[in-house]
Amino acid sequence: MFNFISQMKHQNLQIIFLPWILLVSVLVCISNASAQEKLEMINTDVLELGKVNGQSVHILKGHVIFKQQGMLIYCDSAVKPVKKSEPIHTYGHVKMTQGDTTTLTSQTMTFDPDTKVALFRGNVVFKDKKTILTTETLEYNTSTKNATYRNHAKIIDQSSILTSEFGTYNSDSKIFFFRKKVKAVGPQGTLITDTLDYNTKTKLAIFRGPSELVKIDGVVHADYGEYKTDESVSKVKGRAKVESGDYIISGDDMYNDEKNKRTIIKNNVTIVSIKDKIIIEGDEVHYSGKLGYSKVFGRPIMKSYAEPDTLFVIADTLISIDNNIASQKRLFAFNHTKIIRKDIQGKCDSLVYNFADSIIYLFKDPVLWSEGNQIIADSINMQMANKMIERLNMNVNSFIISTDSLNNFNQVKGRKMVAHFINNNIQKVDVFGNGESLYFALEGDSVLVGMNKVICSDMVIEFDSNKVNTILFLTNPEGLFVPPHEIEEPEKKLKGFKWRITERPLIADARRRRIGTKKY
Repeated sequence: MFNFISQMKHQNLQIIFLPWILLVSVLVCISNASAQEKLEMINTDVLELGKVNGQSVHILKGHVIFKQQGMLIYCDSAVKPVKKSEPIHTYGHVKMTQGDTTTLTSQTMTFDPDTKVALFRGNVVFKDKKTILTTETLEYNTSTKNATYRNHAKIIDQSSILTSEFGTYNSDSKIFFFRKKVKAVGPQGTLITDTLDYNTKTKLAIFRGPSELVKIDGVVHADYGEYKTDESVSKVKGRAKVESGDYIISGDDMYNDEKNKRTIIKNNVTIVSIKDKIIIEGDEVHYSGKLGYSKVFGRPIMKSYAEPDTLFVIADTLISIDNNIASQKRLFAFNHTKIIRKDIQGKCDSLVYNFADSIIYLFKDPVLWSEGNQIIADSINMQMANKMIERLNMNVNSFIISTDSLNNFNQVKGRKMVAHFINNNIQKVDVFGNGESLYFALEGDSVLVGMNKVICSDMVIEFDSNKVNTILFLTNPEGLFVPPHEIEEPEKKLKGFKWRITERPLIADARRRRIGTKKY
């Protein structure tokens, strides 16, 4: 019985004292934590007691060192209030270190051991590994590891130099937040903006708001984008514009690799050649600076502006060659190619516009229309002068068809033809080899007199107001005149005749090209 009572008493005592034991343990832990977090004086050559503004302080001089957790403060002298929770003031060769990567130096510094906030003043240098920040005033929180400046700073890392009026930096994440008059200078360009986030580990800069990326060969204007300073690679979203020499390029999304001189621009792309007065539009552009070419696809169109009319070139793909060799400057158009101008229209499979000699070459089933005239050959090239047609060269199976006021088809065919233009109006056509003509003679504009059919190796066709006026037969012509009542339908067409007016592109087609109402 006695043993049972004793055992119960012992258990009751354990129950009574257990909460007190737990409370004491907690208080000991808190006390140990506080001891770890408190600011300790590690060294000083001189320690004096004094007063500053009526407050009792410790005055420390010579090789002063303070410690708080993993942070150390070094200085020539310091003023430490006797009341431990008050901030300390340090002077002369101030240095703070945290861990093995972060170092701050300045002329003076005030540190609050409770809030863990230090305010550095005068020639402030913040070093975090290979990143160096210099400014006149800097606030640093040893707990959050956030550094903040508000009166201009310069940041230097391995690949760039950045400056701004305001900014913050976290030594854990290695991310800067720059604001106001931000300028980032990299090996291949300079970024100017008002808002920039920069990761010193990844070397990735993200800019927001109206910004400029100034490169060796031009300037990029954008509202939002990313820039890899070590690789000189930028990605821009939102409307972007590139000004490079005589060219202005704009689009909604842009990727630019400066080292490899490669640019990709997507969505609503426009390329303007100021010197040549040419605009190229499309859904996507790939540009190679090394090769000197731009490839445009996604409903592309070229507009060459000149008096009196604009020349449009439409195709599935446009490639512009523009390097330092003037003789190689040209435009290629591939698949479902059309050329459109008020005075002349045409189509073919592919086209080459050689800017050096101002010749446009049309390949694979080319056909042209000028007023009431249709021109066909195996290949055609257009000699331009001041962006006006000067001459058309038609090679192999050349065939010209024109209509008269009675909708008859006057026809001329030959091995080779050369058409001459003045002020974009066809004046005459020279026929060389295997010439044939079929011409309807009219009295006035309303009465058919008959049909002339002539075979002659070489001939000259003269035009008036873009209509056949006279035909000169130069070498041993063989002719046949057929009166109106004897003309039969099969005889009204030369072999190979094909009237393709339904394929003729219109100015309206070019104007609709970029608004999507008609696709090719």
